[in-house]
Amino acid sequence: MKTPCPSTRKTNPSVRSRATSNSRTRTRLVPILEQVEARLVLTGGTVSLVGGTIWINPDTTAPVNTSVVTSQNNVVDVSLNGTDYTFSSSTVYSLIFDGSKTMSGTRQVFRNDTSVPSFAMGGAGQNQFTAGHGFDTFVGGAGQNQFTARDGFVFFFGSALGTNDFQQGSGVGIIVTFGKNNRVAPGTGTYYVYAF
Repeated sequence: MKTPCPSTRKTNPSVRSRATSNSRTRTRLVPILEQVEARLVLTGGTVSLVGGTIWINPDTTAPVNTSVVTSQNNVVDVSLNGTDYTFSSSTVYSLIFDGSKTMSGTRQVFRNDTSVPSFAMGGAGQNQFTAGHGFDTFVGGAGQNQFTARDGFVFFFGSALGTNDFQQGSGVGIIVTFGKNNRVAPGTGTYYVYAF
């Protein structure tokens, strides 16, 4: 029969006084170890809806982060690293992909396949941004930045600390470049390029 630990015994002064008055009564404590099952902490970034804006925060230490946004049947679906997050289209007004805190040597892929306006920021690694069919603003990071426009309006802002590769599409846009590490490939739309 196991003797309970003193901390789990019921407080009864009379029993306690009898046990201490009898010199032959001894309580033997036997430690019991319980096995704790392993816990796996999953990473992969977060996706949340705040005030009509879907915030996509990639895993800052993952070697690759891939986020694709699609929309059909009045549902906006955000896939981040293989996990899908769905939102009613009536509650979504914009998208923000914040890859600015990602580390060097990582790769960020953000593709907007909707007409929902988006804003994306790159980090120190490789940043690959593909615009949607609405209004998209992409800001490159200190790494290698690849911007691809489609049929919407885009504002591409290259980083002087990185290399910037701009692919024009069939829409309209403004491309701002800094430094000498820039390449702009023409498309069929109308784009205004400002080099500094």
